[in-house]
Amino acid sequence: MEKHKLAICASKIRKEEKDIFLCLEKRKISYDYIDSGKVKFHLYNNHSLSPYRAVLNRCISYYTSLYAMQCFESQGLLTVNHSSIIDLCGDKLKTSVVLSKHNIATPKTAVAFDYDSALELIEEIGYPVVIKPIVGSWGRLLAKISDRYAAESILEHKKVLGSPIHHIFYIQEFMQKPDRDIRILVAGNEIIGSMYRRSNHWITNTARDAIPEACQLTEDMIRLTKACIEVVGEGLLAIDLIENQHGELFVNEINPTMEFKGMEQATDINIADHIVDYLIKVCDS
Repeated sequence: MEKHKLAICASKIRKEEKDIFLCLEKRKISYDYIDSGKVKFHLYNNHSLSPYRAVLNRCISYYTSLYAMQCFESQGLLTVNHSSIIDLCGDKLKTSVVLSKHNIATPKTAVAFDYDSALELIEEIGYPVVIKPIVGSWGRLLAKISDRYAAESILEHKKVLGSPIHHIFYIQEFMQKPDRDIRILVAGNEIIGSMYRRSNHWITNTARDAIPEACQLTEDMIRLTKACIEVVGEGLLAIDLIENQHGELFVNEINPTMEFKGMEQATDINIADHIVDYLIKVCDS
């Protein structure tokens, strides 16, 4: 490790990034911060020597994360997470397809590419449903649809938006659940920690003011988490589970760029320390 620098590629320096920098400095591990907005890649000369052994992705944008890591990989660098994991887990539709293929429990999910087909799907599933963008985080642009009038309005709104991604109608059943979801952080094939995110709103996301609380892992939580790791691959992941009214667990999302400020508030776990441990393990493997 001493002969190679690590690179931390990030969009901005938040508390999480500061914690990672501090952990690296305490361990006397050399690193550089790379501002994703200023990085440049000469793809016509992508075999040039690099001072870096590995790059940790901390970019907020899915697309920046995906393509920046692919460019670093083209230079022969290790990336965490690898672009293949970012590609799969950063896209809700791709995640749903692979989880469904492997019979991992998720909310009932459907997809359509046309207004009329989407409306038919919604009525087949039954109100209420949730419609989500296939790429996005922090609970943004989610909508709960409770009747046909709302469905027509929201679908029409998405139909006229300019980006083709909004013309992919990703629809899930609205699951009656407690006032919480469960977030589990993973490094490789090991679980770092878990927490509840509680909210009176149906979107239980800390970016929407959900309250983080410590969560005791159950055998079912561990089983479902391990199943996700086996399917999507090892990396630094945040796996979100939800419970139905009968206490059954379902995988809601898998996030390839974990935010962990809430977990550190809810527990005594030093998440940055586990991230650095995993980086060293990947570099030395």
